[in-house]
Amino acid sequence: MKLRSFRLRIALLSTTLAGSALIGFGFASWWLIGNAKVGRLDAKLENQLVRTMRYQQQWQTYEAILARDLEAGADTPVALWVVGRNGETLYRSLNWSTELDTSFLARIMYQPLSLPPPPNPDWRFRPPPPNFPAPKPRLITQRTPMGVWRIGAIALPEQQVAIAVNLQAIGREMRVVSNIFLVSIPGILLLIAGGAWWLSGKALTPVHRMTTAIRQVTAQGLDRRIPTAATDMEFVELIQVFNQMLERLERSFKQASRFSGDAAHELKTPLAILQGELEQMLQQAEPGSTMQQSLGNLLNEVSL
Repeated sequence: MKLRSFRLRIALLSTTLAGSALIGFGFASWWLIGNAKVGRLDAKLENQLVRTMRYQQQWQTYEAILARDLEAGADTPVALWVVGRNGETLYRSLNWSTELDTSFLARIMYQPLSLPPPPNPDWRFRPPPPNFPAPKPRLITQRTPMGVWRIGAIALPEQQVAIAVNLQAIGREMRVVSNIFLVSIPGILLLIAGGAWWLSGKALTPVHRMTTAIRQVTAQGLDRRIPTAATDMEFVELIQVFNQMLERLERSFKQASRFSGDAAHELKTPLAILQGELEQMLQQAEPGSTMQQSLGNLLNEVSL
């Protein structure tokens, strides 16, 4: 059904445009916030993966250090998996999900390079050779029934290391952001709709003034004019045209009034003479005759 209210159409169009912009901004913001959170996590994962070159034993202890460095809370599982150069599993966390696809580790190819023996038995540090190229971590995301995991893997000369971080904490944070958008955007749209309704009413004020002026146009009110001093420039031309129309109507009405007055004045003397003649003929007519009735009727018409 076509909306016949111009003010309502303005309010609806304004709300639609603003709503589209807000929804687009909401989606873009949600996507950017999520990417920023995952990007920070990736930076931490890459840093930890590179640091594993220094650790060769006691992976369980390193797993605790890893959870602390990644700032992972109790609700953010962190799992570690270490594979030796011959493909044997050196360490796997108890919370490493069996549903994770580990075939990606086989796709990380490297040339085995033996490191020199450590200068001391300290497990915390094992220096790489000077010519050892900096390894490049690989990062992927996997979805499992247990949740979404961000997995980083790196190929080192003596082992391959994979670190998996559950993204459920980030997912909860993003749901909070989504809920904020779902609550705030409709509220903002209501405010925009109310503001658009009010602004459209203010914009149509000159039209309301013209409507009031048109209602007051009578034979005695043709001299009224709508002022244009405080009117928006978009309505000045329309008001000027309306005022010109009133001027033409006033001029035409005055001309018609003068013509009627002049005609009445010109006809006054002949009518007076005609009335006198009819009265005289009526006195001379035979009483009760048809002539007397006709003259009486003519005298009544002339006297009106």
